[in-house]
Amino acid sequence: MTIEQTSTKDKSPRHRGAHATAAASADGPPPVLAPEQAGAVAEVHDTRDIEADRITPCGLNVPHREPDAELVESIKDRGNIEPVIVRPIPAATVTEADGRRREVEFELVIGERRWKATRIAGRKFIYAEVRILTDQEALELQYEENVQRQQLSPLQEAYAFDAFRVRFNRTAAEIATRVHKSERYVTQRLTLLALPGPAQEALERGSIALGTALEIACLGEADRATAFEMVSRRDGTALSVATARDIITTKFYLRIHAAKFDVADAQLVPEAGACTTCPKRTGNQLALAIDGLDTDDRCADRPCWDKKSNAVWNQRKAAAEAAGVRVLDVQAEGKEGDKARGVARAPWKAGLVNLDAPCREVPDAAELAFEAADEALDAAERSGDEAAIEAAEKVFQEAEKATTGARAPTWRELLGDAAKPAALVRDVGFTGNVEVLELVDERAALEVLAQAGHKLDPETVKRLAEPAKARATLDAAAGDEASTEPAAWDIEARARLLLQGRLTELLVGIAEKTPPRPGLGFWRGLILGALKVGGYGCEEGLEDLVKRHGWAFDPMEQEPGDVIRGKLAELTEAKLKGLLVEVMCAEPTTADDLAKHFEIDAKPLKAAATKQAKTALRAEAAAKKAAPASKKKRGARAAATETEGATS
Repeated sequence: MTIEQTSTKDKSPRHRGAHATAAASADGPPPVLAPEQAGAVAEVHDTRDIEADRITPCGLNVPHREPDAELVESIKDRGNIEPVIVRPIPAATVTEADGRRREVEFELVIGERRWKATRIAGRKFIYAEVRILTDQEALELQYEENVQRQQLSPLQEAYAFDAFRVRFNRTAAEIATRVHKSERYVTQRLTLLALPGPAQEALERGSIALGTALEIACLGEADRATAFEMVSRRDGTALSVATARDIITTKFYLRIHAAKFDVADAQLVPEAGACTTCPKRTGNQLALAIDGLDTDDRCADRPCWDKKSNAVWNQRKAAAEAAGVRVLDVQAEGKEGDKARGVARAPWKAGLVNLDAPCREVPDAAELAFEAADEALDAAERSGDEAAIEAAEKVFQEAEKATTGARAPTWRELLGDAAKPAALVRDVGFTGNVEVLELVDERAALEVLAQAGHKLDPETVKRLAEPAKARATLDAAAGDEASTEPAAWDIEARARLLLQGRLTELLVGIAEKTPPRPGLGFWRGLILGALKVGGYGCEEGLEDLVKRHGWAFDPMEQEPGDVIRGKLAELTEAKLKGLLVEVMCAEPTTADDLAKHFEIDAKPLKAAATKQAKTALRAEAAAKKAAPASKKKRGARAAATETEGATS
C-alpha cells in the first residue's frame, strides 16, 4: 500500500511498513500537523466514529498479528467497544495492494488488529479517539499500550526499540529508562534484529525459543543462517535452549580461552588490535549474555580470528623450518596435503604423539587406586556378599572423590625441555577452526619419561621392553607405501572397531531387557550428557553407531552426535536404554569394561575381528595399488578440493 501526499510538496511515500522503520529514518519522520494547525481537523482527545477507509496504518507500528475469526465476528455483531487511537495527518491518497485507491486523513496509532477486523467485518465506521501526537509520543503510547495488553512478542519489542534508537538517536540505556526495562533487556531485544528472515519468522511462530534466537543472533553474519538450519526441526517444534546452544557452541563458537594466539597482542594483526578490548568479544558485551547459560567468553568475528590464527601459524612455521622440523599443512595441495591429513588424523601410525594430548601412559596414584577399587567392587557384586559390596562401595566412593576434577598431564607438561617436535602440522577442524599440532616420537618420549623416574603403565613397559620395530615414516603414515600388507597399527585399529561394534550389540541387548524404568526423559538426559563428555577417540565409534542404525548422515556437513540428538524423540524407552549403551561404548575402552561386568567372553570375538580387519585391509590396499595413476591423481585433487570446501 502506498500513499501520495496531496496537501504538501513532499511526495515521498508516507507508509513504509513496520519492518522498514529503520531504513526510512534517513528521510526524517513523516510530517505531522502541529497542534495549532490541527484545530480545524479535530480537538485533542476528540472521540467519534470515523470511516475506517479514511485511516491508514502508522509507519511507526511494530508488526502485528492478523485478527482472528472470533474478533471479526465480535466486531461484526457489536462494533468496537473500546476506541482505537488515531492522529490527524495531511490528506493523502493510499494505493492498496489490489490497486484500489482511497483518500485518508488519519493515521492509526493504537488498535491495528481491531481496525483490520472492522474492515474485514464490512463495517463502514470505527469508534476512534483522535489525538495530536508527535512521533515519539506515538511510539511511547504504542509500546505502553501493547505491553499492558501483553501483545508484543520479543521481536515486536525489538522493532519498537529500534524505532526509538533510529528515529530519535536513543541509546539502549535511554530506551530502557523510557520503557522501564533494564538496559540488558533492551540490548538483547535489539540483537534479535540481526536474525535472518526465516529465523525471525520461526521465533514469532514459536518454532525456536528466545534463548536459541539470541544465541544465533550473537554469531557472525556468515554463520547465522547455517546455525538456524541446524537447530530447526522439520516438524516445527522447538529444541530446548540448552540443546540448541550445545549444537551452536560445538559448531560455531570460538572460545577465547582456547585461542592459539596471544589475545592481548595488538600487533599480531595491527588493523584488528587486541581481543581484550574488542566489542565482538562476548566478554566485553555482558549485556548479551543469556542468564544461566552464557558462561563462555567467545569471539563472534571468525574472519578476524582466522587472520590471527594464520599469523601465528606463519611465525611457528618459519621457526620450525629454521630448526629443521618437518612442516605439514592440511590445506596444501596434492600429495603434501594428503600426507598432512594422514598424520593429523592418525599420528600413531607414524609412531608420533601430540604434545598437547593427555599422556595416558603415566597413570597417577589416584587413577590406579580408582581402577583397583572399581575391579574390587565388580568382584564383590559378582560374589553377592552384601557386606563385601558395602565395604567395596565405600572404598570406590573415596577413590572416585580423589579423581574428581583431576586430569591426565599432557606430554608437553611431562617432558618439559625434552619436548623436541619431530613434525609441525596445521590442521583445520570441521567448523574451520585452525589448530597447530606439535608431534614428537612416542617411543623416544616414553624412554625419556622412564629415565626421569615416571611410573609407566604395565602395557607401556611391556611394549618398551620389546625390540624396537621399524616404524612407518611420515610419508608411509599418509598412505604412500607400496605394500599391500597392512601395518599392525591399521589391523589393531580396525579390529578394535569391529570388536567394539560386536560387544556393543551384545550389551545393547542386555540393557534393553533390564529394569529400571524411570521414564523417557531420564534416558534422553543421560544420552545427551554422554554425548557432551565424549572426547577424543569417540568419533569413529559414534559414526559407526549412526551407520548401524541406518540414519542419514553426511560427515562433511554433520557430526554424528547431532544426528543422534535429533533421533532421541523418536525412540522408545527400551531403545533409549540400548542407545545409551551404544553412546557410552563409543569410547574405546568402555565396551571392554562393560563386557567384563556382564561376563561376556571377548577373546573369540577379538580373534574374529582381527581376522576380518586384516582381510578387509588387504583387499583395500590391493585395490588402491591396482588403481590407474590418473585416477589416483584425480582422487588427490578431489580430496584437496573437498577439504577446501569444508574449511571455507
